[in-house]
Amino acid sequence: MEIIRQNMGKILVACMCLSSAGIMVFGLNLFGTLGRDISLPPTNPRPEPRARVLDLPSLKPKEQYDLIARRNIFSMAESSKKAPPPEAPKGPVETQLNVRLKGTAVSPGGLALAMIEDQSQRREDLYIVGDKIQDAQIVRILPNQVVLQRSGREETLSLFSEGPPKGGRAPQAQPPRPGAVPQPQVPAVSSQTPAGAPSPAKGGQQTVQALMAKLRLRPHFVEGKPSGFVVGDVPQGSVFQAAGLRVGDIVVGINDEEVRTPNQLLKAYKEVSQAGELWLDVLRDGQEETVEVEVEAILSQK
Repeated sequence: MEIIRQNMGKILVACMCLSSAGIMVFGLNLFGTLGRDISLPPTNPRPEPRARVLDLPSLKPKEQYDLIARRNIFSMAESSKKAPPPEAPKGPVETQLNVRLKGTAVSPGGLALAMIEDQSQRREDLYIVGDKIQDAQIVRILPNQVVLQRSGREETLSLFSEGPPKGGRAPQAQPPRPGAVPQPQVPAVSSQTPAGAPSPAKGGQQTVQALMAKLRLRPHFVEGKPSGFVVGDVPQGSVFQAAGLRVGDIVVGINDEEVRTPNQLLKAYKEVSQAGELWLDVLRDGQEETVEVEVEAILSQK
């Protein structure tokens, strides 16, 4: 122990030298390790996946699958069903004739008149039940409407129908002639018998009215105002021809009643008696004349 104490300083110096040497060796080894290139193993890139091709069996022709469709084994609902046929229109339809209703006159006693314009001939006439216009026959005359019989079915001709008939073309407006006076449309008219008044007789009176309707009276206008009715036809061999009535005469009165408007004409028609005489006040070549017709002769033509 005495020796250790005497050499303690030397021992400490020796330990310090050994420690320093160890530290230096460790530092050299660490420096050498860090200075070397660290070679990492190369990373192999991930190969791109290739499309997978399926080996499908060859498809069979379409005809071999028709049996499946016919049997409908998958209970598939049919998407295309035949549409039901369109229903036939109920009741009369609007006529496609090239005519226009200008006005009607209907009285409770059974008298009914219709003023119709035949646009194919550009003329207006008065019609009663039973008359024919183009290929149709008039079967009923109602307020604001006329019922026609055409090709075995009923059609209507309305006063306030909107636009041209379906399937037809709208008539083109014609430019007015120089100096011509525009003619207003004749409104629908109706007449009512006062309460308590007896209804007009039908038999012979309707015969007179029917024969007068054959005169084809057309409205006459002066300066745009209704001014009587032009005689469009005088049947051959009729009492009107025998009385001297002519085509083109303008009827302005019947039995001393002024008839310049449809309302006045209806009133005069209703007052035509079954017996007696019939006077027609007409304008001919600017002069007013009276044509006298015997009602008894008219009744004999029934």
